[in-house]
Amino acid sequence: MRPTVRRRIRTGGRYRDLDPLAAPSHGRHELLNALYRWFYRAAYGVMRLFWFVFRPLTRGVNVALWHDGELLVVRNSYRPGYSLPGGYIRFRESARAAAVRELREELRLTIAEHELDAWGQIEVRQEFKRDRVMVFELHCAKPPAIRVDKREVVAARFLQPEAEATLSCEAPLAAYLAAKRRKRSGRRPQKRLGGA
Repeated sequence: MRPTVRRRIRTGGRYRDLDPLAAPSHGRHELLNALYRWFYRAAYGVMRLFWFVFRPLTRGVNVALWHDGELLVVRNSYRPGYSLPGGYIRFRESARAAAVRELREELRLTIAEHELDAWGQIEVRQEFKRDRVMVFELHCAKPPAIRVDKREVVAARFLQPEAEATLSCEAPLAAYLAAKRRKRSGRRPQKRLGGA
């Protein structure tokens, strides 16, 4: 087992929390990871420019992976803040298939499509675009074996939902947790679209 180090990260303009990350590797492998992270940041900048000009509607998926009352959140290399694992739906790809693919690509976690429960859809406006995100839930009896690639995803951790107040969260994650809180408190939820 490789030793772990705790590294301070910058989120939301301040040092908010500590991420448990694997100890950094050295040599050619780490250089390749750094090049990938640079590419993701550059591509993200180009996409933000595209969104600014065209103001598109995008379609994506997120997976809320729960274990023992805690939610798995990830941090990407190209933007600050935490989010749920997920990404965009490819052409002619179903939302479930996209969710399974994103878990495999981001966390090296292989699951079957039928293991996902469709929670609903969230639409948020962020980064000059309308983002329509289908959210699936996955409840694990045992802690899943996950590995981040240190390229697109640089950290993954389980957190109590209440910890959201202390973290910088992406809009879909914040909207999902807010809807869960409203449901627990018995208040009528805001607009939520169904369907997988």
